[in-house]
Order: sequence, then structure tokens, then C-alpha cells
Amino acid sequence: MATRSVFSKPKTPALKVLGMRHKIKVPEIGEKFGKLNVAGLPFCGQTPKGVKVKLLPCTCDCDPTTTHNIYLVNINRGTAKSCGCMKSSGLVRYKTSQGLKSGAYHPLKSIHRGMLNRCSNSRYKNYVGRGIYACDEWLGDEGFWSFAAWAEKTGWYEGCGLWLERIDNDGPYSPDNCTWKTHKEQQRNKQDTIRVEYEDRLYTIGELIESFPGPGIKYSTVYGRLKQGYSVAEALNRPNRARKD
Repeated sequence: MATRSVFSKPKTPALKVLGMRHKIKVPEIGEKFGKLNVAGLPFCGQTPKGVKVKLLPCTCDCDPTTTHNIYLVNINRGTAKSCGCMKSSGLVRYKTSQGLKSGAYHPLKSIHRGMLNRCSNSRYKNYVGRGIYACDEWLGDEGFWSFAAWAEKTGWYEGCGLWLERIDNDGPYSPDNCTWKTHKEQQRNKQDTIRVEYEDRLYTIGELIESFPGPGIKYSTVYGRLKQGYSVAEALNRPNRARKD
């Protein structure tokens, strides 16, 4: 009886993508992935960094007249579900092993989790010890989506670099007492931030340096001088010592 060579086994259409060791089946025209519809055959392209990839022409349900070139590797991994329209909303339910309801991989999840942790973990004495709490509307899985809806309405978007901030530092985390600030603005609003009075106004050291800039004036220089007992005017205007060569 003749034996069949393993090398004579018929092969199914496949492509190697981005150096992956396993082979990926080529989707057929008309096949659907989420909101994407395959509109053509894969072709070679490049990422913005010049890496060679396979691109797949697709249309999206949001605008069937426009063709988008989607990374084929993302189609096969299941991470590409739309042209990007699904990410335009802060309420995208990221699919996770924990289910859609928890939103475990939503970009706001870590902010929401950190907020609840500060209000319940005893090691955060500056919060728990002062009675800071999160409103009922933002508690639990459903509370997360309520928080995400509020965040989107108040200017948050993925990659914006904004931090959650309470308007009244002694008040709760709630829609009417929270806003978004840059990291610098948030640091200046912390309860333990040093403030000094100068020309009938309270300033943080950072605000002093920005409002009254001088040659060679640094945060550490002004802070050190104030700690030594210098007045604010002296801390800002005292010449630096000349360095000895």
C-alpha cells in the first residue's frame, strides 16, 4: 500500500503576518467582523513606523461608502471591530473574560477603581479618615457606566491626560463636586501643598515661580530658602551664589 507524504497535504490559503509563527486564514470578501465588512483582498502596506504589515480593505456599518484599510492581524485577533467609530464614545463596553458589564479594560476603569479604593481603604487616611466617600450613583458595575457617561459629558476622552479632581476638597466624589484637571493643576490643589502669601494673595511655590520668574530660579531653590526662614521676596530675588571653578 502506497504511503502518502505529509508534504503532499493540501494547504489552505494563509498568510504570515508581522512575523507571527502561526498562519492566519485570509478572510473572504463579504465576511463580517463586528461592524466591519471585508471589501477586498489583503495587500502589503506599512505602519507609520515603517513596519511591513498586511492590510485588509473593509467598509464599516457607520459609513458603507468609505473603505478603510485595517490591519489583517487585528482582524484575526478579534481586536478590530469597527473603523474606530466604536471608540469615539467613552461608553464602549470592552469585551473581557469578566463580561461586558464590568468594563474591566475600559480606559476609565483604573480611575474609577482608584477613586473607590481611596474612599474605602484604611491606608488612605487622608480620605477615609476625613470621611471622603463616593456617591451611590458611581458605585458598583452599573455605577461605573454612570461615571463613564459623566466623564464623557465633562470633557474626558481617551488619551486626554486629565485627572479626576474634587472641586471642594472636603466634599465627596460626585457629579456636582468633580471635574477634570491636568496633573500639574491637581498637584497644586492637594491638601498638603505648601502655600505662601505674597502681595495679598496665596501662591503655591510653582505659581510663584511662574508669576515672578527670575534668572536661575528653581523650585528647589525657592523651597529651600523659604525653609531657611527667608521672606518670599528674598526667596525670589536673592542672587544665586557664584560657582567656584
